[in-house]
Amino acid sequence: MPPRKNVGGPKGKGPAKKAPAKRPLPPSVSSSEDEGVSAADLDALAARVIDLEKSRGLTSPAAGQRPARDASKAARFKALLSRVSSLEADREARAQGQVVPTLIPQPTTVERPVPPAPEEPQHPLQLEIAVQTPVPTAPIETTLARTIPSTSAADGAFSTSSAQRRPLPGTHARPSLAGWDDELIRGMAMALAPNSRKAYLRTVREFIDFRNYYNLPNTTPVPYEHVAQFCIYSKRRGLTPHSIRTKLAALAYWFKAQGLPDHTNDFRLHKLMAGWSRQYGRPTDDRQPMTPDILKGLLKTWPSICSSKYEQLLFHAAALTAFFAALRVSELVAASKNDKSQKALIRSDITMSHNCLEIYIRSSKTDQESRGSVITLTQCSAADLCPIQALSQYIAARKPSQGYFFCHQDGSPLTRYQFWTITSKALKALGLPQHKFGTHSFRIGAASTASGLGYGSETIKSLGRWKSNAYKSYVRPCSI
Repeated sequence: MPPRKNVGGPKGKGPAKKAPAKRPLPPSVSSSEDEGVSAADLDALAARVIDLEKSRGLTSPAAGQRPARDASKAARFKALLSRVSSLEADREARAQGQVVPTLIPQPTTVERPVPPAPEEPQHPLQLEIAVQTPVPTAPIETTLARTIPSTSAADGAFSTSSAQRRPLPGTHARPSLAGWDDELIRGMAMALAPNSRKAYLRTVREFIDFRNYYNLPNTTPVPYEHVAQFCIYSKRRGLTPHSIRTKLAALAYWFKAQGLPDHTNDFRLHKLMAGWSRQYGRPTDDRQPMTPDILKGLLKTWPSICSSKYEQLLFHAAALTAFFAALRVSELVAASKNDKSQKALIRSDITMSHNCLEIYIRSSKTDQESRGSVITLTQCSAADLCPIQALSQYIAARKPSQGYFFCHQDGSPLTRYQFWTITSKALKALGLPQHKFGTHSFRIGAASTASGLGYGSETIKSLGRWKSNAYKSYVRPCSI
């Protein structure tokens, strides 16, 4: 009998076992999603994950981070793709120096770059100061060998910048507060009058140039010694105590706007300024008042100074209005040719009747909130000094256009420079010292003339819109 072939197991004790049948995949896994995922795609993503993990210093994947081998191709592809996205976002955030939440447990300690401190928002008159190496304070010389060079460190005084970062992966974008800083800066800047803002800015620039010239360290907050030395420097340049106090007011605003200590209020500075004030005495204002006799003389000189009949009517009406209404020059005429603020008189501010004239002052130096005030003028017994008659003739010759009330025949506004230049020529033609007069001489003359005519203090205060006894400094002896 022939031997049987070994068709059993390893020891030939039985028939060979059949291979187990393949278990069918669940319907959710064996869906059509696997048809679009190839083995090459899975291998490429897996290799990308390994490279990113090695760049992060990871030696082994964390539990739950790798897809199971028995999962479907689509599930493994999605898991690997999510892993790659997380690692790439983490790498990009670290490259930008941002601190991000830990995506996976890290077995080793990795040093992270420290993000730079955010810049503080600039406030009004908070000028950009270049950080320099501290240098020992140099003594102030009695005289300067050269003038201080002007710098452009203060050109960006009223500007600010804020860096906006992209939201991190997995977070929602939130509203930015950058615009709030800009609104704060604009509001604080508008608290100052335009001329005061310009004067303060000039003083701050001068202070920065002073510190740079003497190699003083640009430390913040500014030490008291720097402020005191700046006062001594200003005095040696020939400035009066009154002018130095104005500069200290500008520096005080600058310090307070940045939230820094105000050393201008130091006891030693107060005594220093008090001593200088006693040495120099009270400053005297030697500006002469404009009187009715001078106004009559100006009327006679306008034909030889002005270029046309219209210009004669213009300057005569402006001079009488400035005198009888006790106006400041900023309330009378435009500051420049390109002045669009319309803070001076415009056509709608003038209301004229047969024997009465009303002038509406919309805003002024002491009325920054534009409450407004009305000045009423009546006819004058002297025809050559009557403001109503002068304004009636000027309005008849003026074009019926809106805009600034005092303007040339071509419609361009009469500026402060033009008004005082022509008036100075007329004063010179009368033989009067020009340096003794100024644009404020009309306001001084109104108070002095009213006092000479016997008007009471309340009437004079009402005429010039004074709220205190400051009008007394305007009253000067004059001939009426």
